[in-house]
Amino acid sequence: MNITEALLAGLFGLLVAGAAFLGASTIVRFAKVGGAARVAFPVAWIVLFGAVLGGIGAHGAPTGQVGVDAMYRGGFVALIAVAGGLAALPILALGALGILISLPFGRVDAVPVALASVVLGTLGALRWGRRRTQNESAGATGATGATKFDRPLRILAGGCLANALLRLPTDVRTLVPTSIAGVVAGVVVLAGLAAATRRARRFAGLAILVGGAIAGVGAAGAAIAARGSRSSADRGIAAARLAIAAVRRGDATSASAGFRDAATLLHEAQDGLSARGAVLGRYLPVVAPNLNAAKRLTGAGAQVAKSAGRAVGAVDLHGLRGTDGRIDVDALAGLQAPMAGVRADIAVAIRELDDSLGPWTAAAITRQARSLRAELLAARGTSAAAGRILDALPGLLGRDGPRRYLLVVPTPAEARGSGGLIGNYGEILADNGAITLSRFGRTIELNTNGVPPAERVLHAPADYMRRYAPFEVSKLWQNVTLSPDFPSAAQAMASLYPQSGGTHVDGIISADPFALAAILRLTGPIEVDGWPVPITADNAPTILLHDWYAQLTETRNKERIDLQGRVASEAWSRLLHSPLPALTTLGSTFGEVARQRHLQFWAERSSEKQFFRRLGLDGAVAPLAGDGFAAITNNAGANKIEWYLHRTITYDATVDLSTGAVTSTATIDMRNDAPAGGEAPYLIANGATPPAPDGTSIQYVSLYSPLELLRATFDGVVLATTRDTELGRNVYAGWIRIPPGRSGVLVADFAGTLSTVPAAGYRLELGCQPLVNADEARVRIRIAP
Repeated sequence: MNITEALLAGLFGLLVAGAAFLGASTIVRFAKVGGAARVAFPVAWIVLFGAVLGGIGAHGAPTGQVGVDAMYRGGFVALIAVAGGLAALPILALGALGILISLPFGRVDAVPVALASVVLGTLGALRWGRRRTQNESAGATGATGATKFDRPLRILAGGCLANALLRLPTDVRTLVPTSIAGVVAGVVVLAGLAAATRRARRFAGLAILVGGAIAGVGAAGAAIAARGSRSSADRGIAAARLAIAAVRRGDATSASAGFRDAATLLHEAQDGLSARGAVLGRYLPVVAPNLNAAKRLTGAGAQVAKSAGRAVGAVDLHGLRGTDGRIDVDALAGLQAPMAGVRADIAVAIRELDDSLGPWTAAAITRQARSLRAELLAARGTSAAAGRILDALPGLLGRDGPRRYLLVVPTPAEARGSGGLIGNYGEILADNGAITLSRFGRTIELNTNGVPPAERVLHAPADYMRRYAPFEVSKLWQNVTLSPDFPSAAQAMASLYPQSGGTHVDGIISADPFALAAILRLTGPIEVDGWPVPITADNAPTILLHDWYAQLTETRNKERIDLQGRVASEAWSRLLHSPLPALTTLGSTFGEVARQRHLQFWAERSSEKQFFRRLGLDGAVAPLAGDGFAAITNNAGANKIEWYLHRTITYDATVDLSTGAVTSTATIDMRNDAPAGGEAPYLIANGATPPAPDGTSIQYVSLYSPLELLRATFDGVVLATTRDTELGRNVYAGWIRIPPGRSGVLVADFAGTLSTVPAAGYRLELGCQPLVNADEARVRIRIAP
């Protein structure tokens, strides 16, 4: 508790402690007034009773306990109303004006009671001043000209004032209304004390001493309990963090034990806050809500730790690791219920924390609670993702029947929109957790096997069919990945594969050499016939995307052309038939290559499509929610020249937030580091028509944007483009050539109006194409005046 909070707590205790004695003083004064004043006695009590009822119905929870807080609010109103009955009416009028100053910070229901307090106090003050002037003129020195209803009027004004105070914010961090409320209440009470009898003031002083002593004992007991429980809480938090680290390592035994220790220690901390010495603190303003918040804080942590311990202990993570290509799908399914329990307990813990934080919660506890809440929100997201994985994996692994997946191995050294030219393919069969690579071959076989190419029927989204059917996708599997949207390309592959000598598949997996390198990071180096050194995670991309092409000649073509296929086959076989690491290690290993779209998944079933989409593994081009730009290049030279290509994309946009008007310029600087000679033809020779010198990069470029293309130039010369639509965007396509060792700069100017901008602001999405060398992107956004 900081100094401000302690002072406010002391002031509140002071005000409540003097209420009964001020009331007694008022009663005594009424009893001494004879005649007509006695008629006002029951009226005053009725007015006081109504004001107290209004206070009980106000907001404000100094202890967090409904009944106790109602008593505090009622006592506070009684105190201010009785003090107002003793104080001079001008004091009440000035206090009410102070409340009006605070109205912008208060609730709507503070307005009428504050206005009533001002009106009553002002009218009473005017009457008081007028009677005093009349009495002084008549020579009645010191007379107040009291009438029988002056006292009820003052009590009513004080009651309205107190109710207005209770309807201002009670947050100690809202300094303006809190300070005004404290000053007003203090002035009224002091004025009432000054007008009370000496005997009443002595009683008030005694009450303050007794109340302060009781409050001090209660606060001290609560502080001792809090200090004693803090050690257990700190050790519990440390144990929970160690358990989380053990989960990430896949050490189920240590994780389960750590969560159990954390739950025990946090329960000890919670019990310590409920110790006998802290009981009185539960009824003290400010102290009580902090005790309650600390108890909920430790209790929430204990419950989540206990639940997490049960979930980890439900299955041995090592038992999930595949041996001989088999994964225990029943054990995976058995994790669903414990994980659902963790999610439920996290949700309960978040609600507990939200309910525990109030306006009187100390800053230190609030910081701890917010920190824990942030961690719980992160844990909720992680557990939700884990839950989705556990729900989907058993089915994907064939628990409810065999599943067959087409594995394709593209090479981004010959760029395509959704990865690269597909050089090899395979079939993965999953049957109740047993995973086998049942077939592996070269994609060129699919061009001639099965149904004659002219008779094949392609099924794919309409814009895919319109844009890419002219590139003979049904006949040339090398072109099936021209689209930047992997689900569109995968749907085309799923329809063509049974017509190309294959069979029906339940999904498509695309894994290029960067994904193969990630597999080798798990399985270790491999040796394959035809390559002199072991292939490792570090050298696999260089070997598969450049070095083995560099050694190919026409006479050695058949001997070495299948090296990538052999590497892919051996890597996948090692992955599927070796003990797998923990699921968390799998996630961290493949997460980066999946984000860069070197590893992509598509499933035929709609629920599994959603699963891959939510995990960001589907390689989909998402619907636009504002502005967007993508520059997609497809290799048109039938070589592996993207090994040498480096792109820098700069996007400059000027936005009018009021109208949604956007003008932009996209600059794509493409540097071709290919030499004009001295490299293998597979790397730099061109098969384009008309022919081009070796080392020339020939690209079919597609520019995607929701805006209209005004003008496009390449190296200062207007670029001829065709216009179409795809994936909810305009797409402008053209052909460019970059000489060896040179750079080419494509500049495109766009303009248009985005209807989403005035309502939701400006949002920009840059497209991601899997390439050998990742793009460098620069964005500049200007807001129009």
